[in-house]
Amino acid sequence: MAGLKSFSKHHLFQSLNFEIVRLVIAFVLCFFAVVSCSRQSVESMLVTHDVMVADSVVEKMTVENRGKRDSVIRKLGDETVLYITDSFLLKNCDSGILDWKSIDDIARSLNDWEYSESAQYSTNTTEQEDESGCSGDTMHVYRNGIKIMSCFRESCGDMGSYTYEYYYDNGLVGYKEGGGGQFGGWYSREYNSEAKYAKDGKLVQEFACSVSESPAGDDFIDGMPLKLDTIYESTLKRSSQEVNVRQINDSLFYTIIDDDCKEIAKGCAGYGDKDLPEIIHEAMERCSSIFQTR
Repeated sequence: MAGLKSFSKHHLFQSLNFEIVRLVIAFVLCFFAVVSCSRQSVESMLVTHDVMVADSVVEKMTVENRGKRDSVIRKLGDETVLYITDSFLLKNCDSGILDWKSIDDIARSLNDWEYSESAQYSTNTTEQEDESGCSGDTMHVYRNGIKIMSCFRESCGDMGSYTYEYYYDNGLVGYKEGGGGQFGGWYSREYNSEAKYAKDGKLVQEFACSVSESPAGDDFIDGMPLKLDTIYESTLKRSSQEVNVRQINDSLFYTIIDDDCKEIAKGCAGYGDKDLPEIIHEAMERCSSIFQTR
């Protein structure tokens, strides 16, 4: 009987110890669960804060056989900005968006460099877009550490433009080209330009051309104009001369200016007039070749 009582007390003591241990374990588990939830909540708050104020995404990726590409996305007010750095060898370039071989050709022709498939290319790109959908991007391109090109693009609604600048190794622009357009309603305009400069920065030649369409007069039927006027405008500049040509349907208006900004010729003629100065025909031909007019 005494042994039974002793066994019962011992068994009761063990049971109490087991219950105490079980309660302690349960308390510890609950504690860690609360801490874990709190930590997750804090981390979520930090991520949300980063999205609104600082870096929402940081992505680093190494592309096999090309080089290294890093990107960072930032939320700045109502704009989302993407920063990209990229590096690769010319022989491993991806010409899906830009023709890197042509870019290399222009850079080498400006600077008298030799071709090398092992030329090291690097780019710094900034792309941004606001809440209205307007966007723009800027890219700077380096060849073996020397800046050779910059690209600028903008787009908003029915308007868009681009500019490419190629540099001498002294940092001055050697060649520049650009273009863009606007389309809306019954009005449209498209333009293209290019310019070449000497290594000391002096203009060698600059050309700009635009073609636009707009309603001729105020006559509309069911909201549609009865006739559209097509206007071609050309500007050709050289170190000693500049010509501006404006063609409306079959009529030509032109002005020739010398290097002192004085008009040396001005007039109106028919499109087929063969007695016009040669520089006018040259400006018209450049415009025709770009926009595939007659």
